[in-house]
Amino acid sequence: MCVSIRAAACVAAAGLCAPVLAQPQDFQDPISSTGFFGNGNPIGANLATTETVGLLAASLRARGDWSFMLARENGEFGAPTSAFRVFECGPIPVRLQDMTFTAHAKWVNGGGTNTIPETRFDVNAAIRERVGALPSFNDPIILGLGSINNPLIGNGLTVYNEAFGGPGLGPVLAAGRTYYVEMLVRTRITVTGFTEFTPSITVTNEFGGDLSQGVYDGFEVIFGYRTVPAPSVAAMLLPLGLVASRRRR
Repeated sequence: MCVSIRAAACVAAAGLCAPVLAQPQDFQDPISSTGFFGNGNPIGANLATTETVGLLAASLRARGDWSFMLARENGEFGAPTSAFRVFECGPIPVRLQDMTFTAHAKWVNGGGTNTIPETRFDVNAAIRERVGALPSFNDPIILGLGSINNPLIGNGLTVYNEAFGGPGLGPVLAAGRTYYVEMLVRTRITVTGFTEFTPSITVTNEFGGDLSQGVYDGFEVIFGYRTVPAPSVAAMLLPLGLVASRRRR
């Protein structure tokens, strides 16, 4: 009888013990930028982000275009594009799941020769913990996807269309901590052997912005989340049954 009373009490409380639907909260507005370094003149640069937040998943997409007219000289040039969105885990631990990252864009080396410039690009997405007041490259990566050092050598173009998938069940976010979803696309350009006879160089990246809308999809990260499961009712009843069997003896 003792067993039945205690079991009934546990079953009645099962609504409190069962997993409660939870999600990351306090999503802030996305922040995005494209920067340029090295001597040159950027033209046609535009960048926009869109985002969704649901009960079970969130997404962040970046679309844009840019061209960088390089100075007529040897050197190192670059154009990093980034987008991130800060969120809180909330009071209940949440497990990441089914994270995906897609990249659909075009890079063009206009001008130059068949060997210059040497353009390389990285496409990455990650969930990071924000340790300080602002996001930092030193922040711990909780889960990351993407590829690095993709080459485009000399005059020409390449269309990059790849999809990356994370584990079905990913890491668990810590309750009360601050995180952010980040996309970072870094384009690095190296010019060596430039002479007065070399055609001028402009490097272009099109990823679904004002100049390439409907042609390229840009960069998008989607990640799901679920509450970390609580013990099931059956699991809670099992120890009670062991106690009852011992008492009968």
